[in-house]
Amino acid sequence: MSQYRYIFFQQKPQSFLSKIVATVLGIAVLVGAFLLGAVVLIAFFGFIVVMAIIVYARIWWLKRKFAGADPSATGGQGGTDGHSMNVLDGEYTVVDVHDDNKRGDN
Repeated sequence: MSQYRYIFFQQKPQSFLSKIVATVLGIAVLVGAFLLGAVVLIAFFGFIVVMAIIVYARIWWLKRKFAGADPSATGGQGGTDGHSMNVLDGEYTVVDVHDDNKRGDN
């Protein structure tokens, strides 16, 4: 079984110009990797924030929806259909009966 060696990756740059090019390319690769990692990290945190807002809005919506169904949440006046009931209890006296049909008969 023969062994293959990758001689290209084991050699060091020979001339001064090739050392400068290798250094610049290495720095560019590191900067590119850093920027790509930052973009992925920002996208991940953005996704987490959007999901947290969605969960918060859903919980808020459910609390708002079921707030009327709990009699203790509405001061003991919860309705049977889940909505709060406002009842005004009082007495009245009829002062004058006004009939629109009698207006034109005189």
